[in-house]
Amino acid sequence: MYQMAIIWWIITTMNGGGPEIGTFMVLGALPSILFVKKIGIIIEKVRSKKVFIYSELIGFILVLGILLTVKAGYFKMPAAFAAGFFLSLIQAFIDPTLNKSVPELCDKKDITSGVAFITSTQSLANFGGAIAGTILIERLGIFGVACINGLSYFLAAFFVFWARFDKIKISNEEIQTIGHEKPMEILNQIPLIKKLLIGFGLTNFFFTPILVVLPLYTKKLLLGNASTLASLEACLWVGILLGGFSAKFIRILKNDAIKIVAVALGLIGINLIFSGLVINKIIYMLILLSSGFMLGVLNVKIIDYYQKNVPEKYRGRFFAILAALVSFTFPIAYFFFGFITEVVNIPVICIFQGVGVASLAVYFKILSKQQVLIPYYVKNTP
Repeated sequence: MYQMAIIWWIITTMNGGGPEIGTFMVLGALPSILFVKKIGIIIEKVRSKKVFIYSELIGFILVLGILLTVKAGYFKMPAAFAAGFFLSLIQAFIDPTLNKSVPELCDKKDITSGVAFITSTQSLANFGGAIAGTILIERLGIFGVACINGLSYFLAAFFVFWARFDKIKISNEEIQTIGHEKPMEILNQIPLIKKLLIGFGLTNFFFTPILVVLPLYTKKLLLGNASTLASLEACLWVGILLGGFSAKFIRILKNDAIKIVAVALGLIGINLIFSGLVINKIIYMLILLSSGFMLGVLNVKIIDYYQKNVPEKYRGRFFAILAALVSFTFPIAYFFFGFITEVVNIPVICIFQGVGVASLAVYFKILSKQQVLIPYYVKNTP
């Protein structure tokens, strides 16, 4: 909610454009990349429950700082950029811990359902927040949006406090190795997953800048307002939500996660190309809805694949590395797409994004032909 509100605030109140949105998004992408090793070690050594509670409370304090800045009349572009960076740093602890905590919250037989539930509820939160952000920024202003954001951090800490987490048993020998292995040393022990992460990082270079393109597509091509942007975002997030809930029932291609990812990305690429060729609000809404659905499916399939193939002793650090690797192209992408929106027509950018995503679908298709890993928990279960 806060992120989308700030983006619309940059475009309207501050008369910003692609470069300003790109800069804001870059600062939001940097923490998980810059601090990946430290974050991985901390969430591996510290209980998930503590990581969640401390992160949420610090986030609450940061938002209080934003409120004071707004009240004093000092909330300008630099303050928005700084706040975005530090709130993203908090999120860089929360996201990998969320994935790491799945086995602590459900039985092994329920891991797929747990992943689907987390992915879907995250999508629901993103969907609701994106719509709320673009609507409330015009009605409540930055102060009102920040108040609601601060309340969300406080409530999250409250609910996590009452949640029960089972402690994952790791041997003393494994605990002593934490911090000694570099991220790439861990990934070298699971080479196929390493290639998958690199592929998703490259995919995000083309797809994730839709967060930069979407507000400009709305304003320049559809001549819409904040409500129009909210409806378009709703289509994307509803699609992700439906895809997340449906993923466990989709068993095409022998339920091979990598093949499903390849097909889903191919279809998303075609959708993006079509959005650049045909400018129509209804068609664009359908494109976002279907693309979101496929994104929701592939998210569940691939996270479930990681849960079953990554050794438990690496799980916390792996998901921190995951957050860093899949977003390592974010800064470049946000700067690149943020600035080319000033000199290149939006439809051409959409086509460029589509071609890039479709090309990477071929990459995943090639990976699907490589040897499939035996699930770790199967290999180590008597």
